Amino acid sequence: MSTTTAKRIGILTGGGDCPGLNAVIRAVVKTAWNHYGATVIGIEDGFEGVVEGRMHEIQRKEASNILQSGRDDSRVFQCRRSLALPHGAG
Repeated sequence: MSTTTAKRIGILTGGGDCPGLNAVIRAVVKTAWNHYGATVIGIEDGFEGVVEGRMHEIQRKEASNILQSGRDDSRVFQCRRSLALPHGAG
């Protein structure tokens, strides 16, 4: 008996600027789609987006245009401020 499981991965970046990061994001997204049939979720604003639930499914046009834009069109941005968990959390 064969069962299929839906595959989904999330991508986020954290920290400062990194040359070539858009190419890496695009390669991961396309590999996930083409080789694994996975849905790819872009997590917006780094770890802050995880905490606040800001994420979206990355679309094909979004991934294709990421290299030409020179910026991160997938809205998978770095977290610009440090996060502080409420006292007693975590």
